[in-house]
Amino acid sequence: MQASLWMDDSVAHGRVNCMPVRPGLSGGIRALALVATISTAATLVMAATTAAHMAWPNIAFQLLGVGFIVAVIVAHARRVSLGQLMFMAGVLAASLPSLVIAAQHWLDHWDDFMTWLPNAVYIWKKGGFPTPAALPVASDLPGYPPGSSIVLAALWSLAGRVVDNVGPVLNVLCLMIMPGVTMRALDIGPQSLVRLFGLGAVLGLAWTILNVGLDWHWGLSSLPEVATLVAFAAAFVLSAECLLRTSSDARPRLVALAAVLALVTNLKQTGIALVGILILS
Repeated sequence: MQASLWMDDSVAHGRVNCMPVRPGLSGGIRALALVATISTAATLVMAATTAAHMAWPNIAFQLLGVGFIVAVIVAHARRVSLGQLMFMAGVLAASLPSLVIAAQHWLDHWDDFMTWLPNAVYIWKKGGFPTPAALPVASDLPGYPPGSSIVLAALWSLAGRVVDNVGPVLNVLCLMIMPGVTMRALDIGPQSLVRLFGLGAVLGLAWTILNVGLDWHWGLSSLPEVATLVAFAAAFVLSAECLLRTSSDARPRLVALAAVLALVTNLKQTGIALVGILILS
């Protein structure tokens, strides 16, 4: 989402390299990497506390929820520019219908009630992961990777109750990262403010309410398929940049790539296979 920030560097280096030079990670990818880092760290800590028979208090989940929100805000506030704001405004305007639909949608996916919601409720109420020695969990597959369940539990703790619609809203917010990822993948150079707003609106529509390639039965649920899609796409773009481009800020991209790949493995039981495929390719 930092297409507008390419201007200065592309003007300075365009004649030498014949392509715009990105000054760093976009706000969306930074937010994804920070949330991934916090979720992965929370998973590791909770695994240790569960093994030690120590339950997390509710305040711990509340602090975790605040951490997720602050991470997203800080990621987008860093090095913000007018062009970046225009692009994000276009994405937000185009994504509002999807956000409204997600906020008002009643969950109807069977996997919500058999797996993901029970797992998140157990983590929040019991303060740890289910074990053979602990109380049983009303889930068909309690051993699923807990990356998204921990995020749900943390946000529910801030609300003080289980909010079913959090999952669909989070999925739409994840999709709103994709316009910025698309801009990076297409390597679109400097644009005017009006055109940046238009690009944000067009890509926002294409990735949300007009996204015919997305199974909205999954999108309007608590399932982590959408988050996995977005994380894998961001990892693919970051991998290509790390391999094909040489720049002074390669280390932050590698760190972000590692964080996003860790998130993929922590979202789905097949995540490790996706990471393996990406590394091999």
